[in-house]
Amino acid sequence: TTGKEVHILEHPNVPGAIAFSPDAKYVATGCEDNITRLWDVSTGELVQEFSGHEGVVQGVSFSLDSRFLLTGSADRSARLWDLATGQTIHVFEGHRADVQTVMFSPDGSLIATASNDTVARVWNVQNSLVEMPSQEQPVTTTLRLAVADQGGRPSEPYVLEFVEQVKTLSNGDITIEPIWDA
Repeated sequence: TTGKEVHILEHPNVPGAIAFSPDAKYVATGCEDNITRLWDVSTGELVQEFSGHEGVVQGVSFSLDSRFLLTGSADRSARLWDLATGQTIHVFEGHRADVQTVMFSPDGSLIATASNDTVARVWNVQNSLVEMPSQEQPVTTTLRLAVADQGGRPSEPYVLEFVEQVKTLSNGDITIEPIWDA
């Protein structure tokens, strides 16, 4: 009512997206450092950082029940986050350019993403929530990679580097088991 500034939310880089949670407890900001930050509206304090995008976060949106956060990024993906755990629930991929805008449907069953690839997509969130891992048990997926060579051959360092990169980029959620001489 007074028009006075209430809080300053300082970022280490340029914030490019912002949204209030429907319950008005939080503000989420997407930043050029690829991180989404969650702020407490009443105190102006940083509550949590969501890392996982590999490009500028350009869109943020809360579910109507304020349980989930949706982010869109220059990495051509959107991510659905669980606010309680800070974990990624699902990554929506398929755009061929930056995802600029993200939004939940009024009933929360769908999300929409708009991209610089001139395409808007609508996704079913309920399928993603079914995939949501239990908070008690971390979920690790192990994939097998068939390699024609035997271990110790010239391809071995490349295979082992690939295995390590997958593990690193997935934060240990995905492991690769090479099957040599397949």
